[in-house]
Amino acid sequence: MSPAGLFLSAPYSEALFSLLTFAGLAYYRNGLFLAHVEGASQSARDYSILLSGIFLGLATTVRSNGLLNGFLFAYDFLKIVPSLWTLKISVSQFRRLAMLGIGGVLVAVGGLLPQWVAYQEYCQLPPTSSGVERRLWCTNTFPSIYAWVQSSYWNVGFLRYWTISNLPLFLLAAPMLLVMVRSSVWAFSSKAVTSPSSTLSEQSRASISAMCLRRFALPQLLLSILAFTNYHVQIITRLSSGYVVWYWWAALVVGADDKQIKMGKWRLQPGKLMSRWMVMYAIIQAGLFASFLPPA
Repeated sequence: MSPAGLFLSAPYSEALFSLLTFAGLAYYRNGLFLAHVEGASQSARDYSILLSGIFLGLATTVRSNGLLNGFLFAYDFLKIVPSLWTLKISVSQFRRLAMLGIGGVLVAVGGLLPQWVAYQEYCQLPPTSSGVERRLWCTNTFPSIYAWVQSSYWNVGFLRYWTISNLPLFLLAAPMLLVMVRSSVWAFSSKAVTSPSSTLSEQSRASISAMCLRRFALPQLLLSILAFTNYHVQIITRLSSGYVVWYWWAALVVGADDKQIKMGKWRLQPGKLMSRWMVMYAIIQAGLFASFLPPA
């Protein structure tokens, strides 16, 4: 169930981005678990972090918003750095710090590689091309073809999309923005839930899962804010397909069939309302996309 609809079955980048991102997050979660379990293999932990960086880096080459996943590595990296300055860092921590740094670099490389290829193609002109002017963006301080195309052709920028004529598109994106923000808040406030009879291993897994949930929510929340303030807001229905937290939250809401919201004489079930909206929107979106209309 996803409002991305047709984009996940068409030869488009959303499906591949989601696949690579979910694989990267799975390895990240495994690495985080091994880092907090006493006696766990350090090599397995390091390999998990490295594989996470590789997959998330590949995801970033597919879609630039994958750069937001770099915050996962930055967060853990910055938590260990104080131990490095005080010289109270163990060999295990140092190895993990190195792997987190490599993982973050791989995500950054995933974003920079397409920019470098474009720079070589359009800005590094051969000697025989006398009289041919370089593209305007080649002389920028940070020569990014992505930023130039987004700004020049799509008018992407801070609050540029906030016009009266685009109000219907904000209304179109509002349900998904609400879902992503609400699920992020839920993740940040989540706590490990265990029963009194839970074993130490089960309690540890629940605690680590809660930590992962909060970490995964950060890129999702940042994407929602950027979509609302900078992007063509309606594309949030497509970009959301590559972020896991709202899927889990939606599953919980849909599973709570007995929960109702009173609105006057109406009694609404959030789960059914959300699932029906996503199905209906996916159908409508397919027609709009085929007609070259937003959210295409």
